[in-house]
Amino acid sequence: MERNPYAPPSTAVADITSVPLTVNREVLLACKVFWVAFSVSCVNRVMHILGIATIAPLPGGLPGALLGMAFSFVITRWVNSKLKAGRNWMRLFVTAGAVLGFLSIAILWRVYSSRILPMYAKSPINAAFGVLGTAINTWGVVLLNLPNSRAWFAARSERLDGSKQSQTVGAAMSTPVICVFLGLLSLLVTSLLYEFRAEHTFYIWVAGTVTVVLLSVGAVVGIRQGVWRSEGLE
Repeated sequence: MERNPYAPPSTAVADITSVPLTVNREVLLACKVFWVAFSVSCVNRVMHILGIATIAPLPGGLPGALLGMAFSFVITRWVNSKLKAGRNWMRLFVTAGAVLGFLSIAILWRVYSSRILPMYAKSPINAAFGVLGTAINTWGVVLLNLPNSRAWFAARSERLDGSKQSQTVGAAMSTPVICVFLGLLSLLVTSLLYEFRAEHTFYIWVAGTVTVVLLSVGAVVGIRQGVWRSEGLE
């Protein structure tokens, strides 16, 4: 008997359960919070430029301040685009950065207490903006790690990396992210050495070289793989 191509399907048909494409409310709020933190940092830089409140001259003066704000805008936009797209590695990246930031304060507390805190004590406005910016960013990180947020990222990861091939691609794409992350940590170490241990030129050059290599590799590989491309929901 020939099969009738117009006959209804004989097997049971059920709706496919899919992961919601809408952005989780807490994640969306976290992205808005990071934009608020960016705005606070811009206000603080403008106050530096106008000389209203400053603890140290801005590197590069006005052009340096404008370049710093432009760079911060690009980074904030890129981070938020990845978070909205459900990239769990970005959530982990942001969380690890926040944790390491607080750990650096604890590890380098002698430097902070003897040099940095006295500078902020001379400028209460800068201190207030610093505390405010830190509190806002911390709030955003907490929002990204709430149970609902973690569940949404997990569901999105299953949808985006459901196949073995996709998981392999995802692992490869994490390489430039790790390189950039380590490069930024190395940049922090280099800056601290230059600021507080300027006599150790050899270590400064080594740390600076490692920073350039890591950031360069991460940037080039990331561009080739499309990791740094802003994206929306897929």
